Amino acid sequence: MADADGGGKKWLTYGCLGCLTIVGVVALMIGVFFGSAWMGVRSEEVEDRVLTPEIVHGGRSGKVVLRLSSGDFRVRPAGPGEGLRVEAKYDRQTYRLQERLETHEDGWTYELEFKRTGHIVMTFLKGLIGGTSSEIDIYLPPDVPLDLELWVKQGEARVELGGLWLTETEFEFSQGGFVLEIDEPLREPMEKLVIRGSMGGFVASGLGNASPRRLEVDFNMGGMQLDLRGEWVVDSEITIRMKQGGGRLQLPRDVEIVGLQTTRTDLREQAELPRPTLTFSVTNDRGELEIVE
Repeated sequence: MADADGGGKKWLTYGCLGCLTIVGVVALMIGVFFGSAWMGVRSEEVEDRVLTPEIVHGGRSGKVVLRLSSGDFRVRPAGPGEGLRVEAKYDRQTYRLQERLETHEDGWTYELEFKRTGHIVMTFLKGLIGGTSSEIDIYLPPDVPLDLELWVKQGEARVELGGLWLTETEFEFSQGGFVLEIDEPLREPMEKLVIRGSMGGFVASGLGNASPRRLEVDFNMGGMQLDLRGEWVVDSEITIRMKQGGGRLQLPRDVEIVGLQTTRTDLREQAELPRPTLTFSVTNDRGELEIVE
């Protein structure tokens, strides 16, 4: 019996030593990571860049394609008469910024790519101990018809489009947050607006001011707030697809709603002037959509 007790104490002692060894190794690894991150912060090469692509408008339309990841991003209108401009601040050792401009008979295409080149864990630790955060501001010309495409991954994007002249717009984001605001009517009704998202959240407000003839929202795993209020001037086909998420849909006034169960009365025959009709197709898979009238 005594031998059994002695053996148990011996194995308990070995087990404790093993646990302490593991804890020590983990602590050492954490120290090495933080030490490397601290050295990385001290050796940062912070760059402030302003990009002003030489675009000859001449009444021709353009297309802006933005591929952005791992940072804080803002897209907004430039001042009247101003051209396309990008203002960027980032660490050259951790991120890379590239641009490309192509001109063709019908207009021009401008592409901007910003992405992380360093290790994701090291980048995160550098942020915790005071490393430079990456910030990109993109200013869009308000006097030129534009197509806009924006892809955002592992970042936060805030997009303001009020007053711009946009024909088709497509947004896609994942593993981050996205805010879209259209606080005043566009120059012309938008032909198409697409929002796709996964593993994140987004808020879109004032979409009626874009008055898109076709609106597509495809959302997976996260939360959304979709506000359709604003100055609708054309009919719209609206498709909403949700999966494993929650959402809130704010309906506008002074329009006709088709395809949703609401408490409104169909006033198309009684209205003095025809009102825009919004026709909905909603698919909801294991999610919850709240409709606010």
